[in-house]
Amino acid sequence: MIRKRPLGRTGLQVSELGLGAWAIGGKSYGKVPEQEAIATIEAYLQVGGNLLDTAHGYGESERLIGQTLGASGIPRSDIVIVTKSQNSAEMGRLPLMMDDLQTSLERMRTDYVDVLMMHSPPSDPRTLEQAAREIEEMRRQGLVRFIGASIKGPNVTDETVAMCRQYLQFGQVEVFEIIYSILRQKLEEEGVLQASGEQGVGLVVRTVLESGFLTGKYRIGEKFPQGDHRNRWSAESLQAFPPSSSERKPLNSCGAILRQPRCRRSRRRRFAACNRSAAVVRSSLIRSCTMLIRLS
Repeated sequence: MIRKRPLGRTGLQVSELGLGAWAIGGKSYGKVPEQEAIATIEAYLQVGGNLLDTAHGYGESERLIGQTLGASGIPRSDIVIVTKSQNSAEMGRLPLMMDDLQTSLERMRTDYVDVLMMHSPPSDPRTLEQAAREIEEMRRQGLVRFIGASIKGPNVTDETVAMCRQYLQFGQVEVFEIIYSILRQKLEEEGVLQASGEQGVGLVVRTVLESGFLTGKYRIGEKFPQGDHRNRWSAESLQAFPPSSSERKPLNSCGAILRQPRCRRSRRRRFAACNRSAAVVRSSLIRSCTMLIRLS
C-alpha cells in the first residue's frame, strides 16, 4: 500500500505517489482507450492511492475520474482531488475561473475540490491578489478547500525560481506544483524546497519521469502518435536535454561524475540524490517539505 503524509499545512493526508491524470485525458499524449484510462485509475485506488491530479484542460481526464470514483464506492472524503483553471493569468479572465470550476465539479461528480490550482499563475502582483480573492470566494462557498499554483514550465529557469519566491512571499498559496526530476533540481539548489517546507507549503512534484523519457521505454528518434505533445522535441533537443542552457548544469554535473575523478564522498552524495529523485523522493532529500511525485 502507498504510504501517506501531510500536504504542508493543509492538514490533508495524501499518498506519497499521486496519479497525474494528464495523459489519460487523451489530449496531449495521444489517444488513450477509455477502458485503459479507467483501469489505470482503478489500479491506483486499489493500492491505496488517494491523490488525483487533473485539470480543466486535460481532455476527458476529469470525466473519467468522476466516472471511476462514482463506481468505486470509496467515500469522497477519502480522496484528495487537485484540479486547475487556465483562466488565472490575465485580470480580465479571472471571473472565468468560476466557470472552469463549475464544469470540473460536474465532470467529476463532486461538490468540491480539495485544491484548486492556478494553471497559468500570474506574475503581476495585482492579478495574483485578485486571483486569490476569486478562489477565496469559492472557498467561502464550500467549493474549494485550498489554494494552489502550478508553477510554469516546461523549463526550470531563474524566472521559475523568482515566481516561487514571489508566491512564498505572497503567503496565501498553500500548495505548489513544481517540476523536479533527476535532471532538473534547480528549485532544490536555489533553496525553494527548503523555504516551502519552512512555510508549510505543500509540494506536488510533476514530470519526475520527464514525460516518460526517463523510464527507459523510449529511444531518441521515437515516433509518437499524432496529438502527443512530445512530438515537439526533436532528436537533437533530446540529446541536449534539458533544452534550456540554464538547466544543463544538473545534467552536466551528474554526467561529470561518470567521466572525471571525484572524491568518493561527493560521488556517493550525487548518486544517492539521483536514485531518490528517480523513484520516490524521500524525506531526507526534501528536508521538512511535503513532496509528492506526480507520474506523467
